[in-house]
This record gives sequence, structure tokens and C-alpha cells, in this order.
Amino acid sequence: MGKREFEEPKMFQVLKESGQLSLLIRLKNWKDMKAIKLKPRIIDEKIMDKLEELNLVKRMIPKEGVRSVRLMEAVDDIIYVADPKFGSHMLLRVRLNSPVPILGTHPEREEFILINREKRKPLFVIIALHKHKELEKLIEENSLSKADFLALEMVYNDPNLSFFTMLNGTPHCELTSLDRGPPPYFFVTEPSDLPWDPIDLNEYVLTLFDCKECTIVKSILER
Repeated sequence: MGKREFEEPKMFQVLKESGQLSLLIRLKNWKDMKAIKLKPRIIDEKIMDKLEELNLVKRMIPKEGVRSVRLMEAVDDIIYVADPKFGSHMLLRVRLNSPVPILGTHPEREEFILINREKRKPLFVIIALHKHKELEKLIEENSLSKADFLALEMVYNDPNLSFFTMLNGTPHCELTSLDRGPPPYFFVTEPSDLPWDPIDLNEYVLTLFDCKECTIVKSILER
């Protein structure tokens, strides 16, 4: 049997197409970067409260005033209306099997819907505690640290934790572990023309793992 041709990961293709070649080069030269190692925390109500206070996410749970409706009435509770320039909405199922975090933002909001009854690898979400421009300023000042991020291990099927809106301008990314097994999946609804703007971390790299021992990640990045 002939040698199997290496298929470049889709995230690398996206980086090339978006013009983020400098980020791609830095990813492949991760040994020369400043690693910010994050420890995932299982998401809970307190964390969600903090993210909402920082205007980074918004939970899809009803407020007290809309929980009761009079007999023979129907009430529309509009959470938000997307800017039409980004297109109509679409529903996606995202299947994820990458341990490499690629941080970025969207100019419009998107919903995360975490529904699953199967045992799968964990889903991690990294969220920066600053909006896009603020984070870029910290990168430029060379003052980035693990205190500027939250690494979360997500839970499924929880009305208060598994359904939320990622607000526009919130730097975030999704990834999973290096374990064997079925990769996680989740659902996203977002405008159909929504662009993704990757953030160049310059000399920094985010990781949940020890890069020196992570042979799988190393083999991917050194291709």
C-alpha cells in the first residue's frame, strides 16, 4: 500500500484563506512561543454569572417577568435581532476533534446548544475575559497571562449552563482532549454569512496540555 497523503487540518486551511499566515507560522513554531497553560474548570452557575457580568455571554433562560403568561395570550420574548448584513440564520452541528485552540471572534452573536445523550470526549471552551480590541492591546503590551482567560469543561443538557449566546466580539475557541474515543459535538445557530476573525497571539500560545509531551499536537503542527 502506498504512503498515505497527509491531509492538512481544516483549521489550517481557514487560517490560510483568511490571510492569517503569520498565525499559522507561529503555530508551527510553537516551541519558540510563550505558553499560557490553562486548567479547565467545570462550568457552573457562578462562572456563568461572571461571564454575563463581563458582557461576554448571555444565557437563554427567561427573566422573571416573562415566566407567566395570562390565559389565551402568547408572548414573544425577543432575545436579539441579528444585523441583516450578515445573512439569514443557520443551524450547525459542529463535530470537534482538535486539541489545538485557535482563538477568534465574530462580529455578530451566535448560540451554543449543548445537547447529547452519548458518552464522548470532553468539550472545552476557552473564553478571554476581554473583548477583541482589549485583548489585542494586552498582546501588544506583552502582558498577557492565564488570568485573562477561562478554560471551561462544558456540560450537556443543563438548562442554565448548556444553552447560551456568545456575544459578538468575545474571543473564544473550542477544543477537546487527546484521549481516544468519539469526539464531542454541539449545535450552533448563527447568521449564515458570519465571518470568523482569528486573533494573532503573537509570541503566546494557549494550551490545556504539556506541549513537550503532546506528541499528537506536535506531529500536526510540524507538518
